[in-house]
Amino acid sequence: MSAEQVPAASFAPTPRSGVVLGMSWPQLVLVVVGLVPTLARFMAQDLGGALRTAIGLSVPVCVFAVGRWGGRSLLTRTVTVGVFVVRRLLGQTRMTVDPSAVREQGRIGVPGAAGERLRTLSLVGTRYAGGAFLWDRAARTGTVVLRMTTYGWALISTSEKIARVQAFDEMCKGLAEQAGVARVTTHARTYPATAGEPVQAEVGSWVEAEYADAVRMGESTRPVHRDVLLTVSVDRSAVREEVAQAGGGKVGLSAVLADRVASLLAFLPQCGVRPEDAAWLSESQLRGVVRLGFDPAAADWLWAAGGRLPADAVLASVVEEHSDHLVTDSGLHKTFWVERWPAEPTPAAYLADVVGTGRYVHTVTQMWVPVPRHESDRRLRSARQAHRGIQNLSERIGREMSSDMEAEGAELELRRAELAAGYGDVRYTGLVTISAGDAAELKTAAVKLRQDTPGSTLNPLRGQQYAAFLTSLPLGLGLRR
Repeated sequence: MSAEQVPAASFAPTPRSGVVLGMSWPQLVLVVVGLVPTLARFMAQDLGGALRTAIGLSVPVCVFAVGRWGGRSLLTRTVTVGVFVVRRLLGQTRMTVDPSAVREQGRIGVPGAAGERLRTLSLVGTRYAGGAFLWDRAARTGTVVLRMTTYGWALISTSEKIARVQAFDEMCKGLAEQAGVARVTTHARTYPATAGEPVQAEVGSWVEAEYADAVRMGESTRPVHRDVLLTVSVDRSAVREEVAQAGGGKVGLSAVLADRVASLLAFLPQCGVRPEDAAWLSESQLRGVVRLGFDPAAADWLWAAGGRLPADAVLASVVEEHSDHLVTDSGLHKTFWVERWPAEPTPAAYLADVVGTGRYVHTVTQMWVPVPRHESDRRLRSARQAHRGIQNLSERIGREMSSDMEAEGAELELRRAELAAGYGDVRYTGLVTISAGDAAELKTAAVKLRQDTPGSTLNPLRGQQYAAFLTSLPLGLGLRR
């Protein structure tokens, strides 16, 4: 890449190869189940019955099994919505917190199962005094949360942009090689400032221009703050020996977490992050972040308290989950999944607008999950074989490959070259959660969000709003699969 070229990023297309002829295992099983009655009648030489069964049963089942909508199979969507309906019938979509649970030491008392499994523990025996980590009893992971600021992007030179992109590639490579790292997640937050705080901006600056545009467009004129929270989750079972050598228990896990954070921080200056401003959140700060997520109206007094929440304060009181949005203590929330990224190469700072602009309350969550090298090779071989199967079938029946399939083929060859060069596989997921005080404000924020993400397809995670909302908080939780 020459110094004159503007760095660009290419997003992998939605995989369509599947296991056999583009179908996943559940789809394949459903197709077989749908075809069995027709085949049984045909083998019994009941041609009329076979035809009736095919038209009335097999064809509808097979169409349902292989059908897709918005990049996801109809089967997956139906199962997700069905589970939500069952949960609603069982009264599990409205959850409250038992006030007595607040008094339990270190408990992250949020509604639902997450409130039962998460605890905060103070670091011991490390140079990061006052820091804390989250312990997930179910997943057996320890998670640290860092707050940091970044250098600007728009005004730096092209060569600096190229250097940042290359440094980020190296960071992903190093991440995949770090033993025990389960996931790294960034939460770029835009959250309310105090109600009486004026917008600080010099005359003619882009901040003032954005504020003036917001007033003309009817957007909320309340000032906002922005920051980035970085969470690093380590699988304790994968580093069991290292934890034991460092002293075992909380002492050993603290040492391992500190080591992984130090390794990650070494990459950040080249990626445009100011490590001198990075802060390892304490227990009270972690609790304040969670409270602000559930209760945006608490911004005023949380700001006055330095973002800290005492151990005996309530984190969240109630959650009412709907199919496409969520109601919490003082806010409405909607989480979108980026179902399709831009098909064409985009500027490396494609998400800069949605991360660094807009006066609506929102969080951009990006998750990187390292994949072991042997699993990467296996997944790549399976995907290439499935893709070749579809390609061969298309050639035999004289049908051209779709543009999506051609893009997937190119991406598979690129991944093969990257793996050969030593770049481990990293699964990447993007989520955006918007928050508002009422339904009209939430709708306006959704419109602004789509304007800030041109070329992408963002759809609400129907039937999974609470799970997705928890993922947007720095709790170290992964996505449901």
